[in-house]
Order: sequence, then C-alpha cells, then structure tokens
Amino acid sequence: MQTAESKAKKTEENKGKRIKGRRDLVADQMRAASIYWHHANQAEAGVKLPGRGVTMCGWTQIVDQPTDLWRQLQEETGYRSYFTGIQTCGLRWVCPCCTARAAQIDRKYVNDGLAAARDAGLWPVMITLTTRHSRGEAAVDVLAGIIRAEQRLKTVKAWRRFSGRIAGYARVLEWTHGRSGHHPHFHKIALVRADSEEEAIQAAEELHPAYMRQLEAAGRDGTSDAAWRHSFQVQGAAAAGSYVAKWGSAEELTGALAKSAGGEGLTPWQLLRLARTASSEADRQRYAAIWWEIVGATKGRAQLYKSEGWRELVEEYRQGEDEEPQPQPELVYGFGTRERRGKPTGPWLDALPKRLAIREAAEAHQNIEMAAKSVRQAIREGPTDIDLVSEDDTELIEEWG
Repeated sequence: MQTAESKAKKTEENKGKRIKGRRDLVADQMRAASIYWHHANQAEAGVKLPGRGVTMCGWTQIVDQPTDLWRQLQEETGYRSYFTGIQTCGLRWVCPCCTARAAQIDRKYVNDGLAAARDAGLWPVMITLTTRHSRGEAAVDVLAGIIRAEQRLKTVKAWRRFSGRIAGYARVLEWTHGRSGHHPHFHKIALVRADSEEEAIQAAEELHPAYMRQLEAAGRDGTSDAAWRHSFQVQGAAAAGSYVAKWGSAEELTGALAKSAGGEGLTPWQLLRLARTASSEADRQRYAAIWWEIVGATKGRAQLYKSEGWRELVEEYRQGEDEEPQPQPELVYGFGTRERRGKPTGPWLDALPKRLAIREAAEAHQNIEMAAKSVRQAIREGPTDIDLVSEDDTELIEEWG
C-alpha cells in the first residue's frame, strides 16, 4: 500500500518531469521559429511559407480579453499552471507546444471511441496504409501517392462493401524518417460490425488488393512482394500487443511526441529536437532541413480525422458517463487587458521573457497568496526563458539571447 510519504515523493517526481518536459517543448518551439525565419530570409519576395504563427505563439495578448495566470490541481503532478487571453498558433505540424496540448485532447477522444465500440459490441481493426519509398524521394511526392491511393480506394466496390459494415472510423496521418527516407502513413481504426474479431479482420483484408491497384494507378509500387508485405497491414484490437490490451491504439494515433526513436525512424518532433541538440552543427542543420521538408509537405493537412459515425458514438458514450469532478481552477495573477488598437499591457511586457519561471512559481506553493507572491518575485528577479532552456544549447543563446 502506498504511504502518504511515498505518494508525495512520486508526485514531486512527476512534477519535475512535467517541468522538464515543458522547458524542452519551449526550447523546441524556439528552434522551430528560428528554422522558419532562416527559410523566410532566404525565400523570394511573395513566397508564402508554412508555420509563421509559431514565431509569436504564446506572446501576444488577445484584444479585449484579460490576460491571466491560472492553476489547477492535478492528481499525480500537483498544480498545473497556464495562461489565458494570449494568442496561440495551433499549428499541429510546426508547433510542439500546441501539438502537445491538442494531442491530449485527441488521445482522450480516440480512447472514448474505442470504449464506445467495446460497449456497442463493435470490433476495432487498425488498417495501416503507406507506400514503398526511397531515401532520395521528396516528402511531398511520397505523401501525394498515398493520399491519391487512399482517396481512390473509397470509390471502389471493395470499400463500399466494407464501409457498410463500419459504424465509424478515425484516421491519422503519421510521419517518420529513417534510413529509407520519408515514411508517411495513414492509420485508420474502423469500428466493424462482425460476429468475431477474425471476421472483422477478414473484412478489412479484402481491401488489400484494391489498395495496391490504387497505389499502382497513383504511380507508386503496387506489385512487388515488398510492397504487398508493407504497404497495407491490418491489426485486430485483441492481438496487437500490450498497448492494444489497454485500448492503446489511441497511443499509436496521437502519441507522436512520446514515441521512441527506434525501428521505424524519427518522428518530426524528434527531428526538431535533434535540430537543436545534435552534437555537430552539420547534424543540426541536416535534421532541421528534414523537419522543414515535412512541414512543407503537410501544410494544410489535418493530423487526425474522425468520421461522423465516430463522433456520434463518442457523444453518446460521453452522455452516459459520469465524469469525476475536477478541482476548480484558481486565478493566481492578472496582467491586465489589452485595449483595441492599444499596446500590450505593462505587466505582460514585464512577464514575457520569464513565462516559464512565472508558471513554475505559480505551481510552487499550495497557498494561493504565497503562489501569487512567488509569481511577483519571478517577474522581478526570475530567470528568463532562454536561461532555463539553453544551459547546454549555445545556438539558442545566440539566436534568442
């Protein structure tokens, strides 16, 4: 049985991990912004580049809305603080901070869909669609072939037969980069009406020949043995390993930030981190170039799509669930309201360089008055964001110092 002392120690450890993770994400965001500006400075006049929003994400006050610092108690990590009334970019392929927030929401949504399927007697199957690729191929070309094949698949009889058996589906576009170059792929979880998992898997497998024909029509390899083995795969929820035993298919869909760097290659977020932490300047530039190519290829592409049927199942499931009451957020500190056509407020300008220290100060004390006092001290004397995230990162110091 866990003692109060061991529980407190575990909470403190988790809090430390969260703070470190937050600092890493902010450093990654700075690196993403610097890569954008590097390419913007080299671009021809009038060329529109993806990702400009990341350069000011979390900096600008929303007009006519108060800018405030809040905190909310979390069971395993203590207080979690956050700002309201500031603009965020929401760029899923560019901004690691916005992606981390959105991924938490998406993960819950997908897990709720899987739980709804279980309650409804549906069989989830995960279909993976990709294509053979080589190291020299451009990211946009590899992705275009998969998209064309996936779109054309929906026009054939095999898909119509299969779609008549599914109650809904969720689809994600995921990306890795490895020895064979860019590896974009779709994961599609379909909730299938069937008498058994074997029957559901067999129904999905009947799409295999049709997808390979559509790959060939899209100018990709749809005939070789290697293509047949790797371009189309089906997994059943009960037989896909330990994470599926926990309905962890949602982790595969939305857990890009947590995936390891082994086997299938590096995710875009691992590439971005290596673009600031790799040991040599040449490696940092190489990883930055690969990451930027992915950003360009995925511009305007949704990462996660939920069909209408999936949404309806989740809505019905959530209506029947009794949500556990959550602690109410506490207002820690206010930075004023920026007026229309007015300048940022003075308190917010003072806080801007020290947002990380301010959030950590808000989380440091149980007593709200002590937390507010700590925040005021962090604004006056606390370290800047660049001080906290760049201890071993001379490039960030040069760019943002």
